[in-house]
Amino acid sequence: MTGPQARLYRLATEQLLLAVAENPEPETASPQDLFLHTTKVVLVDRQGQVRAAYDGEDPEALRRVPDDLRRLAREGS
Repeated sequence: MTGPQARLYRLATEQLLLAVAENPEPETASPQDLFLHTTKVVLVDRQGQVRAAYDGEDPEALRRVPDDLRRLAREGS
């Protein structure tokens, strides 16, 4: 996801119930590592409902994502 930091934090913590935190060493972090976040990948439909969650560090789980996206597209959600 991209967008304003405050909005992303709210979405992650309040709606997706995922963990985020500030990087304790921002001066040495690269721009993409300024905050720490879960390794979960979440599939959300157009109504904002979480349809699936995957372990972003598990290649087998991530292989299911394209099929799940196609299935969701066929549903029109």
